[in-house]
Amino acid sequence: MLDLRNLVLLMILLGLICFGSYTKGWHDADRLAAKNFANLQIEALDRVRKVQKANDLEVNKVILQYEQQIQTINEKVKSLRNSITNGDLRLSIPATSCDNMPSSTTIATTIVETARCEINGEAAATLIDIARQGDAAIEQANAIIEFYERLKK
Repeated sequence: MLDLRNLVLLMILLGLICFGSYTKGWHDADRLAAKNFANLQIEALDRVRKVQKANDLEVNKVILQYEQQIQTINEKVKSLRNSITNGDLRLSIPATSCDNMPSSTTIATTIVETARCEINGEAAATLIDIARQGDAAIEQANAIIEFYERLKK
């Protein structure tokens, strides 16, 4: 029936079949692992995109709010400047001393407490500019802080 030569060929054939099945199994396992890894990467990228999109929305909200505040402040500053230029509004500061002080201390104290020195329009505009620059710096810092606080959530 089976001579030695056929038996050896049969064993070689079975060995090749086993080897082929074994290597195909490893190949399939490698391909499956690569596919799973690729899926994990895609999921991770999707999560990153979602977080980035949420952060972008928060940034846009903060920027919009900041721009609205800046616009409101600029309108108030423009109105203040116009009022000063038109003479509708005058800026003054309390006077702490006067050249023509009365000799009586009680009268002098009353005058000093109620006396005011008016600021000319150019000086008032300069003071408004200084205040506006300070407000702008504060608004920028507040916008940055607000954005950071939203990111922490």
